Order: sequence, then C-alpha cells, then structure tokens
Amino acid sequence: MIPPTVDYFEALDRAITRYPYDLRRAEALLEEAGFSRGRDGFFQSAADGRLMPEIKTIAASQNEAEMSVLASGWRQAGFDAQELITSPVQAQDSQLRATFRTMHLNGGPLGERAVAGQLTTARIPKPENRWTGSNRGAWSNPDYDRHAEAIDTTLDRAARTQHVIEAVRIYSEDLPAISLYFQLTVVANFAGLRGVREAAPDGSVAWNIHEWDFR
Repeated sequence: MIPPTVDYFEALDRAITRYPYDLRRAEALLEEAGFSRGRDGFFQSAADGRLMPEIKTIAASQNEAEMSVLASGWRQAGFDAQELITSPVQAQDSQLRATFRTMHLNGGPLGERAVAGQLTTARIPKPENRWTGSNRGAWSNPDYDRHAEAIDTTLDRAARTQHVIEAVRIYSEDLPAISLYFQLTVVANFAGLRGVREAAPDGSVAWNIHEWDFR
C-alpha cells in the first residue's frame, strides 16, 4: 500500500472530535446525574450506590500492566475501578469474551482496516452468530456502517479517502472505543540499502521494493 499523503492525515485530524481531560467537568456531570464523592473519594449515589466500573482483559503481562495503569487513572478520578482478568482458557469461550459489564481491553488492527469493519453492526457478537465478531461493545451506527462498507468496495482513491474521513468523524463523535496507544514497529536495514521508505500502518515496508538499491 502506498503511504497516505500529508494532506490525507491533515484531513483526518480535522475530522476528529477532541475531548479535553477535565476532571472538574467530569465531576460536574456526575453531580448532575445524582452522584457525589464519599469520604473515601469515590463517587456514589443513593439510587445506584458506589460507582464501580469493571475493567476486563485477558491474562498477559502487557495486558495486565495496561489494565493496572487504566484502573489507577479511573480511581484518581473517583471511580472505584474493579480489575478482572480472564484466563487464556476462559478467553476461548466466545460468549464470555463478548459479554462484560463496563470496559474490555484488547488490541486491534491499524490504518484503514481499523475503520472498515471492526466496529460495524454486522460485527456485533450475539447468539445468532455464535458470539463471533470484533464489535464487543455492540455499538451500532447506520451511517458508520455505510461508510465502512464503502471503504472496502471503493476503488477510487479520492472517494475512498472521503469515506475514511467520514467514518473517522462519526467514530470520534460517538466514541465506541478509545485508543490508548499505538505500538510502532522498527525495521532495521543495512546502510548500503537505499530506497526504503516508511509504510502505511496496515501496509508492508516492502511496498516499493522495486525502487530499492543495494550497494
């Protein structure tokens, strides 16, 4: 895949909705919903009790480290986050993986593959499809579905780019999932190898191998 242009990324950047990290605003919204901080610093309400969101992940050192960091941040904000680890054996149960109370940490693809199909309505796990599918949060937006499908079927680069931009805009407005970080891959090569260029997130570093020159 040919790397996208700077204009492509600038257009995507303009389409993304920004959410400031504002704990005071979060506290104000919770107070409007009937919650208040208890003596221990955690939010609670007479109707719903203590706010105890669940953070779930599959057992692995990196997954558990991510969960610990995320839970710590939620607790500092007044949420008594509960950490739950699913064993590799339990993770083979599709229904167990697809059902969780609040949040689930998992990895996913990068680039346009992450936009085209991962969180469409058709990817929602449910009994009818034996709990298979990557959209475990069960988010559904018909406009997003339409653009995601068009990304996979549109050959014209300009039209395809517009579908990507619109899908990203909808995704950032509804916010069905939050990307915590992106894991980069470093590819080393001999100093004498010329022509190697960066690749798109979902592409191969060898996309322009016909331009390489080794001396």
